[in-house]
Amino acid sequence: MRDELLFTDRPVALPQGAIVAEPASGGLQFDRTYRATLEALTEQWTDRAMRQHWLIPMKASRFAVTHVAPAYLEAQETDGLYAVRITIAFEDDGELTTAHMRIAPIAPITTSILIASGYADHWEERLNMLADQLTPEPWKP
Repeated sequence: MRDELLFTDRPVALPQGAIVAEPASGGLQFDRTYRATLEALTEQWTDRAMRQHWLIPMKASRFAVTHVAPAYLEAQETDGLYAVRITIAFEDDGELTTAHMRIAPIAPITTSILIASGYADHWEERLNMLADQLTPEPWKP
């Protein structure tokens, strides 16, 4: 897959020493539709035992769900020094549920740093593993 399809934001080369404020819309955006009910998808996020199968942690990082509401979830991931805020709005369409996920870096982290460090790719892998968890085993005769 072409990497420009994976990211909503791309790093930009700047002259050495230049300082640019992170745009208000900065962050990573992932939109995924899963063949699962809203309840099943929400449970994958809120149940720690279920998360262990697909939300593989980065080195020494901790993931915590901080707020759950119908069709909405907030979480934070941190290594103790740096952190990101994760918000997910779910769209329920019966057997299909779409997750609109935004990962907002918390200063001094920027979107460009998240991309350069491979964090966006790591989330791409996690979301693919989540899809595998939600997909029933293929039928075998």
